[in-house]
Amino acid sequence: SIESPVPWSFDNPLPGWPLAALGSENGYEVILLTDTGRGARLPAGEIPLRGYQLLNRAEEERITGIVHAPPAGELLIVTAERFARRLRVAWVPQPPKPNTKGKVLVSRRPVVGVAAVQPGRPVWTLTETDLLPLDHETIPGDEDTTKTYQLRELPRGVKICGLL
Repeated sequence: SIESPVPWSFDNPLPGWPLAALGSENGYEVILLTDTGRGARLPAGEIPLRGYQLLNRAEEERITGIVHAPPAGELLIVTAERFARRLRVAWVPQPPKPNTKGKVLVSRRPVVGVAAVQPGRPVWTLTETDLLPLDHETIPGDEDTTKTYQLRELPRGVKICGLL
């Protein structure tokens, strides 16, 4: 018999389509966020090769953001209505077990994106017609709140589709 490589696959394929393929560095965290503002994080090194369901979401709820960042890093969460919240990665709770509901991180909905941010580098806002820079450093970072702040530098009527 001739031996040949066998492509990697799941024994039981997961439903749906992949939402992200992320490279990761040792010690980084993976953060998921839904359109309803719920989120959770998990150290990338703890994700088993067989797959893992971090969040239990309702059927109509969508995952709108998946990022990886260092535990000391910061995130920016943006809603479709031009509101945002800046928070530290460590403030996103790590669920005690798989398949949990996640914690509400922002109360305004719908959430359209999350981005890992770095000082001195803009976050890019993807709209229906443009790619616009967003200065995340003007948004306060408050712990233990779901409060969001209006993004005044974006023109009224702009529909935000996501973040880069």
